[in-house]
Amino acid sequence: MTERDTDPDLHLMFHEDGFRAVVSTIHLRTTVSQILALLEEQGVVVGVSERRIRQAVRTARRSKRPAQDVVVAEGRRPRSASRQRLTYRLPPGLDELPSLDSLHSVLALTQSEVQERVPELLAWVVAAGDHLASIEGTQGEVGLDVRGQSIPIPSPSQDLPVDPALTPGAGVEFGPTGAEMVACAYGYAGRHQGQLCVLEPLWIAPDMMQACFLNVPTQGPGKQPSSRDLHALLDSSGVVSGIDEEAIRQLASEPSRKSLIPIALGQPPSPASDITPGFVRELGFRHGTFRDDGSIDFRERNIFPTVSRDDVLAEGGPQLVGTPGHTIFGMDVGCSDAAIDLELIPGANVSLLGDGDRQRLVATCDGGITLSSRTRRNAQGAITGRQYHMAVHPVAHIESDVGLETGNVDFAGHVVIDGSVTSGFQVTASGGIAVAGSVEAGAQLRAGGDISVQQGIVGRETRIVSEGSLRAKFIQEARVKVDGDVAIGSYVHSAYIQCAGSVEVKGLSGSDHSGGIVGGEIWGQEGITVRNAGSARNNSTRLFAGISAADFIRLEQTQQDIERVKADVARRLQSIGLPELTADAVHDVVARHPERRDEILQTARVARELEKDLDQQIQAERALKERISLLAADTSIDVPGRAFSDVTIQIGDRQLVLAQDLTGVYFRIDPRVAILAPQEL
Repeated sequence: MTERDTDPDLHLMFHEDGFRAVVSTIHLRTTVSQILALLEEQGVVVGVSERRIRQAVRTARRSKRPAQDVVVAEGRRPRSASRQRLTYRLPPGLDELPSLDSLHSVLALTQSEVQERVPELLAWVVAAGDHLASIEGTQGEVGLDVRGQSIPIPSPSQDLPVDPALTPGAGVEFGPTGAEMVACAYGYAGRHQGQLCVLEPLWIAPDMMQACFLNVPTQGPGKQPSSRDLHALLDSSGVVSGIDEEAIRQLASEPSRKSLIPIALGQPPSPASDITPGFVRELGFRHGTFRDDGSIDFRERNIFPTVSRDDVLAEGGPQLVGTPGHTIFGMDVGCSDAAIDLELIPGANVSLLGDGDRQRLVATCDGGITLSSRTRRNAQGAITGRQYHMAVHPVAHIESDVGLETGNVDFAGHVVIDGSVTSGFQVTASGGIAVAGSVEAGAQLRAGGDISVQQGIVGRETRIVSEGSLRAKFIQEARVKVDGDVAIGSYVHSAYIQCAGSVEVKGLSGSDHSGGIVGGEIWGQEGITVRNAGSARNNSTRLFAGISAADFIRLEQTQQDIERVKADVARRLQSIGLPELTADAVHDVVARHPERRDEILQTARVARELEKDLDQQIQAERALKERISLLAADTSIDVPGRAFSDVTIQIGDRQLVLAQDLTGVYFRIDPRVAILAPQEL
């Protein structure tokens, strides 16, 4: 540093590169104006910090000690032409890279706090392999010293500080060329601690008993996680126990509005006071469950648990003993509760077998179980024992509506209901179900045999599942899945029906223009017969025959996978300049670019593996199309009344959208030309 004196009390020094100006000592009597005058006298015009000067003067006066070596001005450093920066590939609707700080902090909160905070957040959703950013160079910039003199741009050979933003953060890696950053897994992309990162959207409960998918509102187009994404997420976090495959399947198939979606649950320890005897199945002997607000949901009563003759209903020794649990990471959670006494009491059609060390309650006929329990407590209120009284009843005849008086019904055999199944209640039977009234909105029927409903089935939330056939007067907005045939007397309106047999909608007797299918989606694997299809005011009617919904989805997915793999292979070959995947072509590219030999060979190996996968998928598509074609060959959709314009007709993998109204037609694939076309009945 050089030193210049303008006053015996003030000395201004400069770094050798002129980038900084420093006052060596600021005395108690020194003023801001004196320092500014000194800077002006010495020609300091760049980067003068009056705030720093005023702060130093105040500090000296308050502490009554001189301030030493105070930096009063700083120049602007030059920027090298070799400096690089990231250009982010943001989706539409996203103007800048979001911060992940809030999301990281949310993961440390409790479940209720997360649910409160998440709706306020936004995220950039990415999947494994997504191109997130590209590394690009920038032009250099001349610097200035404190006197306004230029500081030249450093040459590329000079060592420059490494920008952490150019290093991939957690969940991000360099792409094949090293000039791009790609996501390693599904998650939320953004900036964290100065780097581009992908946050794994998995919330782990503090007690390690629950893992939930963190569902944050998205900026730009969202991406639904696949089952593979969710399994990878659990695997990377070390979750090995309690994985809920059904929850994963549902989350992967349809979006959810919930902030936290459980996908893995630990097993909490069960104290002796919570243990029941060794029931042959979950008997559901509750008389209602509690809602979150403390009220009771009486729909959960189960009055007919299913058993057969000689079934063991319950078994146990003289005591009930607590059991340990485990976390989602497989660690044991102990239980130290004492044992309590157990007494099994047989009722009608139930026998008690065994001795005092091991007793069993056994059904003596087929039917449904009733169960009552009684708890014994000591003077301090602690539970000391439990009694369980069980009986079996062979008949399930509901002489009223299924509602609050009955609760949900689950029975082994046929269920006959003299009234209706009211809104929100469920009837499950291993045999058939006959309903004299109607099935109201939000109700559910599940049967191992046929279902007959004398009146209608209504409601967007209503669900009907039958392993036999279904007969009803009408269906409106409900979702139906039937393994046999569907026969409807009047009409189907805006419903979803998935039928492995045939669908017939008769319409009203004696009328050619009343009744039919209007709106919705109907799958009749063995054919559809409907008086009228669509209407003049509804253009959303879709009829499918000769193909199952599962095969339709499987075919679409296979075709999408084929296109995805083709594009992936083409992209990889293009990245190494390979025109075709042959040994000669690879040899030529390596000869032209020997410095990239390892990269070219590795990319070619991956492309060959992808092509093997592509061949398998093409074969699967061919086999699936052949199976669909065989089924569709003998299938038709018959419309003796009117088929309105805009109705979608599909048989097998052939689809037709009607351009005009047609009367008295049937649709079938012409085997000579494999074209779906209408023909007169």
